[in-house]
Amino acid sequence: MDVREALTAAVTALLMLPALIFLCKWLFRRWRRSSNTWNDSPQLPESVSSSAYTSGPDASLFSPTSNCEVFLSFRGPDTRHEITDVLYHFLLRSKIRTFKHDEDLHEGEGIWPSLVEVMKESKVYVPILSENYAHSKWCLKELAEMVDCRRQDKGHIILPIFYKVDPRDVRKQSGAYEEAFKRHARNFDGKTLQIWKDALKEVGELKGWHVTDKEGQGAIADEVFDNIWSHLSENYELMTDELVGIDGHLKAVVERLDLNSKAVTTVGIHGIGGIGKTTVATAVYNRVCARFDRHCFVEDVRETLERRDGIIALQNKIISGIVRKATHVSSDSEGIRMIKDRVSHHKVLIVLDDVDDKFKFDGILGKFETFFPGSRFIFTSRNIKVLTLVEGCWLYEVGEMSYEHSFELFCKHAFRMDSAPHDYATLSRDIVSTAGGLPLTIKVVGSLLFEEGKAFWEETLLRLRETSETEVLERLKISYDTLEYEAKEIFLDIACFYVGTDREIASYMWSDCRFYPISSINVLIQRSMIKVGDNNEFKMHDQLRDLGKEIVHEEDTEHPWMRSRIWLGDDTFQVLHNNKGMEKVKALQLTWLPLDTLELTNEQFSNSSELRYFCGDYIKITGDFSGLLQNLRWIRLRYHENSGDRISNFHMSKLVILDLRSSFIRDDWGGWSHIKKLGKLRVLYLQSIPLLREIEGLEELKSLEELTIDGCKSLERLPDVSGFHNLRMVNILYCHSLEWILDLSDLKNLERLSIRNCAKLADRFWFKRLSE
Repeated sequence: MDVREALTAAVTALLMLPALIFLCKWLFRRWRRSSNTWNDSPQLPESVSSSAYTSGPDASLFSPTSNCEVFLSFRGPDTRHEITDVLYHFLLRSKIRTFKHDEDLHEGEGIWPSLVEVMKESKVYVPILSENYAHSKWCLKELAEMVDCRRQDKGHIILPIFYKVDPRDVRKQSGAYEEAFKRHARNFDGKTLQIWKDALKEVGELKGWHVTDKEGQGAIADEVFDNIWSHLSENYELMTDELVGIDGHLKAVVERLDLNSKAVTTVGIHGIGGIGKTTVATAVYNRVCARFDRHCFVEDVRETLERRDGIIALQNKIISGIVRKATHVSSDSEGIRMIKDRVSHHKVLIVLDDVDDKFKFDGILGKFETFFPGSRFIFTSRNIKVLTLVEGCWLYEVGEMSYEHSFELFCKHAFRMDSAPHDYATLSRDIVSTAGGLPLTIKVVGSLLFEEGKAFWEETLLRLRETSETEVLERLKISYDTLEYEAKEIFLDIACFYVGTDREIASYMWSDCRFYPISSINVLIQRSMIKVGDNNEFKMHDQLRDLGKEIVHEEDTEHPWMRSRIWLGDDTFQVLHNNKGMEKVKALQLTWLPLDTLELTNEQFSNSSELRYFCGDYIKITGDFSGLLQNLRWIRLRYHENSGDRISNFHMSKLVILDLRSSFIRDDWGGWSHIKKLGKLRVLYLQSIPLLREIEGLEELKSLEELTIDGCKSLERLPDVSGFHNLRMVNILYCHSLEWILDLSDLKNLERLSIRNCAKLADRFWFKRLSE
């Protein structure tokens, strides 16, 4: 090589040096990011699941609740596929709303305020402190926030897991934790470092679980889970007004339970409707449940047993509540066997609320003597004879409230205080004396009078005096009669169909009917006529539900087809087989019928212009529906295989909610051609459709706001939703064959994305942003 060539090579090398340095820096940054050692960031939640087991239309069917109960904080590379995964799935199966990072989904600072809100909502924090936990600034920020939340509100609890790390290293920031803080000292000020150190010291001193290579992770995760479950149960508190006058009942029932005895004991709480049996049972349950290995509280037993599959449905609720994951028995004998195999080996507390003469202990739960020593059963019923048929059942009657307690409860609802203003004192006492000692009546009447003038109070007192002293429904109806038309319609809908249904979902229909659901529902809540549960589901006292159904029945006591709502099997048979028409029917439920399959034709809907809600199980629909069902807003169907192929002109132009579940339909099902024309559809729910492999042709559903595809195990491709600019919620759950990339890049209004248990879905889910 001559001098000229050498100089040329040297100059070339010098020119390339900056590029090489840049390349090395870029590769180093990529390596640090992929190793997730220093610059990891918090992610969007992988999932949040509902905690409620409900009867009737399911609570939270279409969208998971936003309120988390448990917050998991962990170092992904250390524990993501180990104890974190085990514990998370324990919680998931038990329907405990849990926040868990998906570290491959999002990166950046912008999500931190949302994370803080989630932590404030959560009741239980589980930091999984592994060797590299302190290397993550995000883990340390989360831990410091947990400690701060706990200091401000003692309702929060921290349950630390020391995963293959000595708790002393956590407390003293020694070992790997010392090394982590040396690195952090280069980038953070002393104040920040001290906050993190104080948080580690405080958490390191808490009682937790130390996982080493010798312990089984499943056993420890199970212990942590039991602790979480017990804390969430113990932490439940009744509303203040429900505690009025309850102490004596609580003490008496707990004494009858005799918790120190090894015997299997049952207590039956009885009394007239509205007297407070459920309140007493709930208070007892929350007081003693931590004394048992497993426990469950099942509401609305009477309502459940009215169903065609009532015994099986009740058994599934009991088993699911005890084993803490969804179960599906197919016969009552299988249910009894499963209760014996999976429930009876635990010391259990089981509360069954509102049982009637359809309840038979042996026929639902099996032999009394098969249950674990020390187990307890509590039943509530209006009918004392039902309870006397249960072997060895101790009876406790809930009587009327004392006058003093009745007056206190009334004031809490009529004035939002413990006593009455001087100028209303005499009138208040007259109303309480006339209303009697039934808590439900007192709450409803008191809520009715809140912020009303004296003239209205005097008129209400007059109406109370005109009612029978023993007729509870007659007194409750006073509040119903004062409602606006829209609130009456919503009240009757809930009473007949929507107890347990998500408030937001039902509101889509009511909004389209111009029932003003926000204000109407608020009025019903203020009147103590309904409640909204933790999972946004409607709740209603059984007496008020009976009132609603009685009001509908009284519309025409002899001819069910002349009523506004039909839900009972005998009534639906009369309507469908007598071809009387349904010109006044607004809502029709064809479930719980003693048939395997029901075939409906266009003729049976020929005069149903008022119908806005239709629910049916395992049906076939045939015929030309041209001009029919023009006001239908909500369909919930279990379709028989290929039933849609014989439908024509099924144009439901006002439909806003379509719920297909457990249906035997395929890709070539004729119903898809009708669905794609539903221009006003806002909610589409597809669940447990085993034969479905692909969904296409839905591009015209531009109004869609919520899409849930759940348990479609053969589904390989998702519909193209890129043009659905109104879409706010997407839930893709348990679609094990799903492989296609879901393009969310143009969904500017997307608020919630939940993708869970889609094993083959390895592709990334791209989106530009989630709205705040």
